[in-house]
Amino acid sequence: NNKYDPSNLKPAVDRLSSSTDRQEEHVILDFTMGKDVGIGILGSGEYSLTAGLRFAEFKSYTKGDMRGIPDMSVPDAWGQNDTTFHQYIDTFEAHRKFAGAGPTISWNANEPLLNVEDAGQVTVDWTVTGGVLFGHRKATVKATEGSSYFDAHYPGYPAGYVLNGLPAPAQTPINVAPRDKSAAVPLLDLSLGLSYRVKGVELSGGYRWERYFGAIDGGFQQSRSEDRSLYGPYLRASIGFGG
Repeated sequence: NNKYDPSNLKPAVDRLSSSTDRQEEHVILDFTMGKDVGIGILGSGEYSLTAGLRFAEFKSYTKGDMRGIPDMSVPDAWGQNDTTFHQYIDTFEAHRKFAGAGPTISWNANEPLLNVEDAGQVTVDWTVTGGVLFGHRKATVKATEGSSYFDAHYPGYPAGYVLNGLPAPAQTPINVAPRDKSAAVPLLDLSLGLSYRVKGVELSGGYRWERYFGAIDGGFQQSRSEDRSLYGPYLRASIGFGG
C-alpha cells in the first residue's frame, strides 16, 4: 500500500527550526548646565554652544531555541533496515545592560525661514551633539546544548507522522561566565527640524538620530562590543515665562 511509502511520511526529511525573542529598553536623560554661549552670527540666524550631562541606560534581552536533524536516512527497504539520524538542540537566554553618564557638548543653530511680527516666526533648526558616557557594560548568558542518535526501524504508519514528537535530547549547560566591565561609550546626535515661535510659545518638530558606540556587550562566550542607534521623528513644546 503506497501510504507506507517513506515519501508520504513528511517528517522523514532533514530539517531545522529556530525561534528567537528579542526585547530592548532604553532610557535617556539630559541635563543642560549653564547658559548658551554665542559663537557668532551667520546671516540672521542664531548659533550657540551648550554644555550638558547625559545619563543613558540600555537593556537587551534575547532568548532562542534551535533544533535540527541534518542527516535523516530512510533506506529503500525501510521496512527491513534501520532508519538513522542525529537530533540536535540548543537554547540560550542572554541579558545585557549598559548604564553610564558623562559630559556632552552641543552646537545649536536656527535660521529664520518666515518672520511675521504678529503671527510669529518659523525657523529651521539643527543640533549636533557629541560626548562620552562612563559606566559598566554587563552580560549574562545561559545556554544549553544536546544531541542524540536514532538507529532503529522507522515508526510505522501512522506513527511516522509523530516523529517530530520524539523526546528531545538531554541537554547540558554551556559554561559562560558573567561579564561586567567598565566602559567609555562615545555618542553622536544629529537633529534637523522646524520651530514655530509666537508670544513665548514654541512648537518644534523634526527628525533625530543618535548613535552610541560600543554600548552593549553582544557577545556569546566572548565579549563583543555592539553599537546602538535611536532614530525617528520628534515633537517638542515649550512655554517661556518672564521678559
